[in-house]
Amino acid sequence: MIIEASGVSTLLIAIGTHKQGILERNVFYDISITLLDVGTGGNVPIYFDNLLYACETFAKAQHMSRLVAGVNTARHEAYRKMISLGFRTEFQGVVMDNPNDFAYNKPDIYLIDDWR
Repeated sequence: MIIEASGVSTLLIAIGTHKQGILERNVFYDISITLLDVGTGGNVPIYFDNLLYACETFAKAQHMSRLVAGVNTARHEAYRKMISLGFRTEFQGVVMDNPNDFAYNKPDIYLIDDWR
């Protein structure tokens, strides 16, 4: 789904589901935010909050058991916001950039990208 709004360069969300496991004849499903990019601008933190809330609302409406999203901890603001909303680290990965610069992993970048 692509959403465009005034003052925001890009809002892009791609969501997929996958089976988490079976427990006592019940199947539990995760919903995964594959990519969420709110672009740049002064209201980016607000747009990021709103999109996470919309994803959570969608997951609840679909009766999903978990909302899964990946964010690089170098994106401090996005990472801190997700932790404050109850997201927890499930696994850690490593990014190796050549040359060794920040690329898109900067403190003020609000980007979720799941590389699984």
